[in-house]
Amino acid sequence: MKTTIAIIDEAMAASQKACLAFSGGSDSVLLLDIVFRHTDHRPVIIFADSQMEYPETEAFCREVCEGYGAELHVARANRTPEEQWQKQGWPMMGK
Repeated sequence: MKTTIAIIDEAMAASQKACLAFSGGSDSVLLLDIVFRHTDHRPVIIFADSQMEYPETEAFCREVCEGYGAELHVARANRTPEEQWQKQGWPMMGK
């Protein structure tokens, strides 16, 4: 745990405006828990909504962040997945 906290401290010190990407997955929940329970850091929490997540994901992220007193910011894609695919092509298949 000492090594984990040292890595978090170093990462947070590298920026005046540190933030934490939060997907609601198990790794994200664990990292958020460590940061908020074992350090004094209170980074901005960002959920990137590609509009392809399960419908319950954003609500779950809000609930978890609320439990820690963390402010959640949602970054939503400007285009729907279909609009993006029409413009850029299917992911990993090229145009």
